[in-house]
Amino acid sequence: MERHVHIQGKLVQSHIDEEDQLFLSKKEAEKIGHAFESIPQSGLKWLSVTFESEQRGTLSVRYLLEQTLKNNEIEVTVLEPRKTNWVAIHPDTVEVALHYRISGEGQLSVSPLDLYGETEPYPFHISKADTLVVSTAYPHKDHLYRHGFIHTRLVAYQQNDVEPIVLVLKSEENVIRSYVHEGIRVIEAASRYGDWIIKESGVSSLLIHFLNENIYKLMQTIQPRLPSIVWIHGVETEAWYRRWFQFLDNASDLKHAIELKGRKERQLELIHRLYRGDDPYVSFVHVSEWFKTRVAEVDAKCVTRHSTIIPNPIDDEHFKYETKKSDARFNVLSIRPYHTTKYGNDLAVRAVELLQNEPWFEDVTFSFYGDGPLFDDILQPLSGMKNVIIQQGFLTKEKIYELHQQHGIFLCPTRLDSQGVSMCEAMSSGLVPVTNDVAAISEFVEHEKSGLLAKAESAEELADHIKRLVENESTFLEMSMQASESIRAKCGIKRVVSDELKWISKMSSSCN
Repeated sequence: MERHVHIQGKLVQSHIDEEDQLFLSKKEAEKIGHAFESIPQSGLKWLSVTFESEQRGTLSVRYLLEQTLKNNEIEVTVLEPRKTNWVAIHPDTVEVALHYRISGEGQLSVSPLDLYGETEPYPFHISKADTLVVSTAYPHKDHLYRHGFIHTRLVAYQQNDVEPIVLVLKSEENVIRSYVHEGIRVIEAASRYGDWIIKESGVSSLLIHFLNENIYKLMQTIQPRLPSIVWIHGVETEAWYRRWFQFLDNASDLKHAIELKGRKERQLELIHRLYRGDDPYVSFVHVSEWFKTRVAEVDAKCVTRHSTIIPNPIDDEHFKYETKKSDARFNVLSIRPYHTTKYGNDLAVRAVELLQNEPWFEDVTFSFYGDGPLFDDILQPLSGMKNVIIQQGFLTKEKIYELHQQHGIFLCPTRLDSQGVSMCEAMSSGLVPVTNDVAAISEFVEHEKSGLLAKAESAEELADHIKRLVENESTFLEMSMQASESIRAKCGIKRVVSDELKWISKMSSSCN
């Protein structure tokens, strides 16, 4: 393959370093890329592209692989850094080029590209595994928050000699991506590759997280059928109106919700069919009793026939408890997503505002961490306060525990939660949760013992609970210890994983 670099647009600066790494400092550049031309076909069916990239400033970058066909048509595939991108090569392809489409300003560095061609019908060999986990997303170095609670359990499965492999279903038909995240193999591909993955890996069961129609179609097409255990986390079984609080800001939000109504109803029809128990290969795991009986079965209009209750596991070996010092109660922590009002971050902000007249207010530090489109707007009222720390961005597991060690109160109001994983992690570390008594929260926080619960939508009670903990050292220390002990007993990783593996074994036996 012949390699060259071509640059178009108004370029400020570029250079290739000693390690053949392309650096770009640019302004208004339209297209910059590494190009690979005149690839000999010789039956080539797949091209693998792997590369690292780093960007600074306000750059937004899209990585595109363009195939030019004999008739001059162009097929475009989006590539992702830090993953192995297997692109299906069209039989009539005469040229392949990789381009970077860039907007904003800053610096981009791209490592030398690792290329590999394959002439076989499928791009690579899949090593053996025990179970295939099918999901809509999975954590990656660039997206640590994508269903991290699934990853927590799979690492523990490995420690119990159960080898998983993950399939993230995608709509793109001509690309397969693969990567390894902390020892877990992940494949991102369209459903038509599911049969190949299952047969190559030799798995004996399917574990489904966030079931939808596409995943169910995959489950049905696998022959012979495999036992499928479906985790119900929340959104899969909610009627469209459950998240009413997201539709209050403007008419367009409500219009969008109504447009989603049909999709939600079709999803509930699917859940209803499966809850009836007509498919003997399908069983369910609900993460809380409240959500199962008060939401999932109500909205699906059917009581499940083959199900169990097992909460999401908390890695209490990482989020381990260390006795809190009394002055930890003067440090209040919030770590939350900001892509929806479900998490009640506006209530947390209002609670801090209500505490401003307390004589000890300036002695307390309030730390807000998170990211999402609502981040700036929600936290703006607190931006001028000297004792408020606001930091936007995602946090690693290690950084979260470090923050747990520095704080004593976890402020995590909510409007709808089937469990509240980040709250449970904080409790495991010994933080006292201050949240709302809604949804399933009371299954994980016992009011007055392992935390303090406010009425729904009550920022006033949230503020009162923080005041009580700040002003009562002994209450804080006792609740800190109880929070950790109680949540480890309910959601500790060894207990939860043991229960899950027993259920998987039981369901597999019943189908064979």
